[in-house]
Amino acid sequence: MFIDLILENNPRARTPKKDPADKKMADWCTELERLHRLGPVGAVENENKGYSWKEIWNIINFCQQDDFWKTNILSPGKLRKQIIKLENKMKRAENFKKDEEISILQAVYAGAKKEEEGS
Repeated sequence: MFIDLILENNPRARTPKKDPADKKMADWCTELERLHRLGPVGAVENENKGYSWKEIWNIINFCQQDDFWKTNILSPGKLRKQIIKLENKMKRAENFKKDEEISILQAVYAGAKKEEEGS
């Protein structure tokens, strides 16, 4: 849960009570629902810029593991405001990881080929 990840990073962070009757929790739920239904701040319903719940969860996990973003994204409102930047950074990080994995595979392949030729 978003609240747990925030508190894991900083137990002093201000988060709502995990109680549906809590006003702050209701506000958080509203912002997440808007992110799902509308998308980033400023988007309107007919633009179809909403995020799936899986996409939202992946971006929350990403931002709460990133040293910069975990100190800046402490609510669904901030998440919604910065979602485009977060999504772009997450995609760049994924591409970097893929490139790194390909480089490792290429090095292993080159080493195996060189070893094979030397035999």
